[in-house]
Amino acid sequence: MGRCRSFVARGGAMGEEVPRTDPSDPGGEPSVAVKKPRISRPWGPVLGAGLILLVAAWVGEAWWLTQTRAQERLRDLIARESQEAAYDAEILAAQCRVSFAHVRTIPMILASKETVLARLADFGPDVLPSPLAPEDRNRLWRADPGLAQLAAQLRALIGRRDITARGLWVMNAAGDTIAIAAPVAGVDYTGANYSDRAYFKQARMGQDGQQFALGKIGKIPGFFFTSPVMLGGHFLGAIGARVNLADLAERFGPDTFLTDIHGVIIYAHDPDLRMKVVPGATVEALSADERRGRYQQETFVAVDLQRSPKEGEDGAYRRLGSDLPWIHAERDGDLVTVHVLRELTSVASLRDDQQRWFVLSSVAGFFLLLFGAACVLYVLESRRHARHLAQQASTDVLTGCANRRYFLILLQAEVQRASRYREDFCLLALDLDHFKQVNDHYGHQGGDVALCRFAAMTQTLLRTTDHVGRLGGEEFSVLLPRTSVLEATRIAERLRRTLAATPMKVNGAEFVVTVSIGVACWDASRQETAEDMLIRADEALYRAKHNGRNRVEVSSSSPKRTPPLVSHASGGHTSPRGVSITPRPGGPRGPPGPRSP
Repeated sequence: MGRCRSFVARGGAMGEEVPRTDPSDPGGEPSVAVKKPRISRPWGPVLGAGLILLVAAWVGEAWWLTQTRAQERLRDLIARESQEAAYDAEILAAQCRVSFAHVRTIPMILASKETVLARLADFGPDVLPSPLAPEDRNRLWRADPGLAQLAAQLRALIGRRDITARGLWVMNAAGDTIAIAAPVAGVDYTGANYSDRAYFKQARMGQDGQQFALGKIGKIPGFFFTSPVMLGGHFLGAIGARVNLADLAERFGPDTFLTDIHGVIIYAHDPDLRMKVVPGATVEALSADERRGRYQQETFVAVDLQRSPKEGEDGAYRRLGSDLPWIHAERDGDLVTVHVLRELTSVASLRDDQQRWFVLSSVAGFFLLLFGAACVLYVLESRRHARHLAQQASTDVLTGCANRRYFLILLQAEVQRASRYREDFCLLALDLDHFKQVNDHYGHQGGDVALCRFAAMTQTLLRTTDHVGRLGGEEFSVLLPRTSVLEATRIAERLRRTLAATPMKVNGAEFVVTVSIGVACWDASRQETAEDMLIRADEALYRAKHNGRNRVEVSSSSPKRTPPLVSHASGGHTSPRGVSITPRPGGPRGPPGPRSP
C-alpha cells in the first residue's frame, strides 16, 4: 500500500501562517499561502569543500612555516660559517705577517754588516751596470775572493733552521747581483741585474722594498724584500731576501687563496682561480709592461663571485655553476690578503630537512583535519539521527502530523501556559465521515490518500503556531493557541467547507470526503485539565455526528457561552448513517448514497 508524507506539524511545517479573516466577515475566505518545505543541507559536499580548503590552507601554512624555519637555520648557518671563516682567515693572515716580518729583518741586519759594506764600497755608489755578458759577469764575480767569502756567509745564514727565507743575494748600486746564498732551480744567478724590479727601485730611494713577483731566473712565484745599504748618505746597493709562495701556502687549506696588493690571485688550491682577480682589483692601474713583468700576462679575468640576491642568504655569495651559497672572508696579511672561500654543502641537508618536515607536517595536518571532519560528520549525523528519532517518536508516519503522544504533550503544555497567562486557546476534534466506506470502496490506498490530503489541507489553512495531531484512524485534533471560540469556529467551518469542495482522486476515480468537527474552548474559571478539553471536544464532535455529519458543533461549556454554530452540507440524502461520500459526475460508481444536486 502506498504511503504519503504530509507536512510537518510544527516548526518544520510546510504550512505557513494564514491571515485570518475579519471577525465581522464570517463568510470571508482567507488567501492560503503555502510555506515551502525545508530542504536539508547537503553537509557532505559542504564539508568536503571545507576540508579541501582547510587542507590547502594547512599545506600553505606548513610550507610557510617550514620555509621560514629553513631560512632561519640558513641565516644561522651563514652567520656561524662566516664567523668561522673570518677567524680562519685572521689566523692565516697573522701567520703571513709573522713570516714576512721575520724575513724582512734579515736584509735589515745584513745591510749593516762591515763585510757587506766593504764589498759594495768596492763598486761604489756611481757604478754602472756591467757591460759584460751575464755569463762573463757570473764567472768574474764568483772567482773574486772577497765576493766568494760574502757568498759563503750568505749560505751559512740561510742554512739555519730559524731562517725561513729561501734566497739571499747582494746587489750593487747598478742592480747587478754580486753574491748569492744559493742557486735558484739549479741556476746560479750571480751577475743577474734587478734594477727594473720595484723592490730594487724602492731600495735605491732609501726605503725598504717589498714585492710579489715571479722570479726572473727560475720563474718561481715568491715575495721579495730588500733593504738599502747606505754609506755616508750614498746608496751602495741592496740586500735581497725571498720567500717562496709554495712554502707559505703549505699551511693553507683547499678553501683558501691569496691575492697580492693589486687583487691578483697569486695562490689557490683550485687551479681555476689562479691568476684571476677579485672584485675591486687595481691591477689594471699598472702598465702593460709592469703586468707582464710581475705576472707574465697582461689581461686578467674576474672571479665569478657575487653577493647572493636570494632571501635568507644575507652575507653569502653565489658562483656560476653552483646551486649552493658560498661564504667568503678576507683578512690583510701585509703583502697578501688571505681569502677563505667555502661552499655551504650543508645547505643541501637543510633543504632535505625542510622538504621532509613539510611532507610530514602536511600529511599530519591532512589526517588531523580528516579526523576533525570525521568527528564533525559523526556529530552532525548523530544529531540528524537523534532528530529523526525524535521526529519518529512525535510524528504520525502516514500524515506527518503530530502523533497522539506528542499531541497530548503539546496540549498539556498549552493548558499550563493558558493557566499561567490567562489566555484563550481552543481545541478542535475532527473525524472524517464514513471513512470505512472509503476504505471498503477505494481500498486502503484511497483511505491513505484521503488522510494525507486532509492533513495537508488542514495544515495549509492554519498558522505555524497551530498544531495538528492524528489521534487514531480518521480522528484528528487541532490545537489553536491564543484563539477565541468565535475565531476557532470560523477556522473549523473553513476546514469543513474546503474539504467538502475538494475532490480526491485514486486510480482515475474521484470522490469527496467530508468531516465533522467539534470545538472546545479553554475555560479558565473551571481550571480544566487537558483531559477535560478532550472530553468536551469529543462531546461536540459526537453532536456533529448525531446531527447529520459534515458540520461544526461548539461545546456548550465554552467560557464565552457562545451559542453553537451549526453548519452542514445542503441538499444531501439523509439516512440513519448519513451520506457524505459523493462520487463525482461521470466518475466510476461510488458507495451508496449519491450526492444530491
